Amino acid sequence: MDAARQITRDYCRRIHCRDVGELNRSTLEWRGDFVQLSPGAFRAEGWFARFGAVSLARISLNQTVLTRLHAPGNSVAFLFPGHGSGLAHVLGHRIEPTECVVVGKDACCEAISKRHAVWLAIALDLTKWRSELHWAHDQPISDDKQFTVLSSSAWRSTVEDSTNWIFNAYAGPPMAFAGEDVGTLLSDRLMYEMARIQPSASRVLNGSCTRLRRRMAVERAREYIHGHCSERIRLSDLCRCAHTEARSLEIGFREICGMPPIAYVRAFKLAGVRRALLSAAPPLRTISEIACDHGFWHLGQFSAHYRKQYGERPSATRARACGSLPHLRTSERRLPSQCSSHENSLRGQIADVTSQRFEVQSPINAAAVGSR
Repeated sequence: MDAARQITRDYCRRIHCRDVGELNRSTLEWRGDFVQLSPGAFRAEGWFARFGAVSLARISLNQTVLTRLHAPGNSVAFLFPGHGSGLAHVLGHRIEPTECVVVGKDACCEAISKRHAVWLAIALDLTKWRSELHWAHDQPISDDKQFTVLSSSAWRSTVEDSTNWIFNAYAGPPMAFAGEDVGTLLSDRLMYEMARIQPSASRVLNGSCTRLRRRMAVERAREYIHGHCSERIRLSDLCRCAHTEARSLEIGFREICGMPPIAYVRAFKLAGVRRALLSAAPPLRTISEIACDHGFWHLGQFSAHYRKQYGERPSATRARACGSLPHLRTSERRLPSQCSSHENSLRGQIADVTSQRFEVQSPINAAAVGSR
């Protein structure tokens, strides 16, 4: 494989974002869509990487955020809150610290994380999985558009430690990752770790089958909000479409979203306005027209809510979009072609770690996976 082709396939990028728009543009093949729900200055830090058949993402968020992530093409993804992360819900279901969500092929996973959340996502190419890991076909990985929650504390900790080790090592001397074989070794190592899962329990997430009426009501209300963003939405409208009382709906929203229903409506509409302001360059519509398009009829209150949510006036956001938008503060290191002797020691550590990836007791076809 030539160097140019290697650069387009394998990468590791660190991000520092101060706006959800920046974060949305930096998610690459994950096609992420983030909506800030809580007011205050936004900050997101993390990594995006791809090594062979494995894609990695680790994102740290300081605000309550609605997150939508798509598994990369022809891949199945594992999504779980990182160590020390705050409360998180996926499709209205609370995800415990020892659990992870398996996102089926071509599915979009929607999650709400409270302040100070850490998300770790790992996507595996299904073609590679089926062709080389013959012994792992009995693992709970599905290519259907469904969501399965697996519980396995020891396995989850091992996978998180492995991915953190890769990101921390990549933050060091860049030449330690020289050569085509490094990406392949890291990919094989991670796929092996993912195949070792032995869940103690599993459950399929399906909004229509959930036993908790409160969570079902919240999901129905959120669907109504997302489909009627340009209209004036009252609490009575949400209760009617959710088939529940106001008190029960408010408890459900506070439990899952961390805020009452009307605050969620306002935050979702403000996010739509901000997205429109940042994407309109040159401006074709006035700020007032964009605000009305998203259901804000009192422009004075809209401006106050916007400034409280994002720390700046709508006109300041428009000025940045019409002027020079700041580039993403990212640092990217590609896999080079040569390695200096000064960094051979770190590369030796990588080889030591990856060389142990097939030391298992169960009878597996290691030759099919290890032959490189």
